[in-house]
Amino acid sequence: MFDGPATLTMMAADTRRIRVGTLVTSLYFRQPVTFAKAAVTVDHLSGGRVELALGVGDPSAGAKASGAAWPAGERVARFGEFVELVGLLLRQEVTTYHGQFYRCEEAETVPLPVQQPRPPVTIAAHGPRMLRIAAKHGDGWSSWGGYDVATGEAFYAVTADRSHRFDDLCVAAGRIPPPSGIRLSDFRR
Repeated sequence: MFDGPATLTMMAADTRRIRVGTLVTSLYFRQPVTFAKAAVTVDHLSGGRVELALGVGDPSAGAKASGAAWPAGERVARFGEFVELVGLLLRQEVTTYHGQFYRCEEAETVPLPVQQPRPPVTIAAHGPRMLRIAAKHGDGWSSWGGYDVATGEAFYAVTADRSHRFDDLCVAAGRIPPPSGIRLSDFRR
């Protein structure tokens, strides 16, 4: 696969109206500060048409390729910090952050993105902790049945259950659940 931000730059240069983005940018291959810089750059080059999508990434591919062998709980905790820090970097000109996994001192985001308060962020989430992150920070939520789903019927059952849990988490986070609030890129029956 080609590099996401470089590909989006070409897409932005060759189009005028469509929104551009990837699904999803993996935690395994990006750091929050450099990802935010790339996102702001593409947002400006596209005239405010970039869409961001964040996910942990596929551990079977990302961990081996990047040399990051994080246990499942750590991956989710890292992802929560990643999403939080990217949100801060895209909203403020100077950011200092001291998390367990990510840190930055006076990281500048100048200029800020064209889209305010920041470009929309879709979060890929399936499990309970990831769904909480999406409900708290996402403008959109992406989901699919999962690795262990063998039939169409099971796919819809798993997705319906996950969708109901996500709606409840949105309400608990003080957010409006889909379809009026957070956007979806899942398959609801």
